[in-house]
Amino acid sequence: MGRLYTIHPNQHECFFLRLLLVNVPGPTSFEYLRTVNGTIRDTYISTCQALNLLENNKHWDNCINDTCETSTPSQIHALFGVILITCSPSAPTELWEKYKSKMAEDILHRKLLET
Repeated sequence: MGRLYTIHPNQHECFFLRLLLVNVPGPTSFEYLRTVNGTIRDTYISTCQALNLLENNKHWDNCINDTCETSTPSQIHALFGVILITCSPSAPTELWEKYKSKMAEDILHRKLLET
């Protein structure tokens, strides 16, 4: 193989493909790259997650959970936005699903005051 160029993490498909090319020994095809324990994964990111090549969301989960204890809902969803934009969590939908009620409490409260 020739040269592998540096790729920014925001270029998701290329970034995860490059990560696999660097870590999977002797790849013979794109399908081979997406195969983990005999199962062909649908995406490069899910393959990287299955191979534990990516940071998991535990750090971000702990961060948001701690914030929920001491902060307002608007501060919680501001933090969530910062994490999404600057930190590229591996499974942002899981974080959203877990903490959406905490982030939306102020919206519900405002709606109740309006009625």
